[in-house]
Amino acid sequence: MSQPKPVVKSFDYSDEDNVISKILFVIVLYKTPLINSTTFQTLKASLESNFINSRIDLLVCDNSPEEHIDSKECVSSECFNLFHLYDSSNPGISISYNRAAEIASAKEKKWLLMFDQDTRLPIDGLHQYIKNLKNLPNFPLYVPKLFVADKLMSPCRYFMYRGSHLPEIKAGINRLKRKNILNNGVLVSLDAFKKVGGYDERVWLYFSDFVFFDRLKKHYKEFVVLDCNVEHELSSSDYRDIRFAIERFCHYCQGAKAASVSNSSFNAYLGYTLTVGLRRSCLNFLFSFDFPQEND
Repeated sequence: MSQPKPVVKSFDYSDEDNVISKILFVIVLYKTPLINSTTFQTLKASLESNFINSRIDLLVCDNSPEEHIDSKECVSSECFNLFHLYDSSNPGISISYNRAAEIASAKEKKWLLMFDQDTRLPIDGLHQYIKNLKNLPNFPLYVPKLFVADKLMSPCRYFMYRGSHLPEIKAGINRLKRKNILNNGVLVSLDAFKKVGGYDERVWLYFSDFVFFDRLKKHYKEFVVLDCNVEHELSSSDYRDIRFAIERFCHYCQGAKAASVSNSSFNAYLGYTLTVGLRRSCLNFLFSFDFPQEND
């Protein structure tokens, strides 16, 4: 495949330390201390293994009811320049990522690398991001292959505002058409982020990624998939606690409603309605079994 014309502003990617310095790393926390975050632990290991003399700018968005971050312990690390935002109201990841983009812009960054707290990067994970920025520069998005329980979750097939699993996707340049991406592990150009208006803050959790990448696909046609498998634990995948599952389903319904309003089309309304209906059917099926419940 011939190299396409750049779609974001060009940048000199020959100096790896310079490339890393232009990325703002973001981890969104909820009810988890930073030092216990799988993302933080594996990101630190990847940095120390591949970029011994580099420090990265890390923004921690802590949305926990009580502040967990141990700033002194984290700042003492030779790997990180740590920045911290705390909001006990748990405003959602859309607001967190938008605030991160504002901070990145103020610090004259070129890229935003977004994570939640439960992602396991391989030891060469950070190297894969930097290598692809050097070899395939100036695309709006660089994304890993995101797996949950050995199933590829992102990138995913996308039709009628619904995502479904792809059996596989090749590393390298891919078309965005009929695909969508989950937030976690996405390296996005700050130029592209600003061009599409960032995240819709009304869609604060569920479907925030689908709405954001729907916006982005109106302006960009291609993205880069990394030869990098990351593992992620979806909190919504544990249905053994019925109370927890019902609470999550309510958030899911709220997200679907907000996403359909954001897209403001009949097809969006229909697609998200079908998605909610399928999720409800799955829950009804699972609740028909006698799962042991947690004690109060």
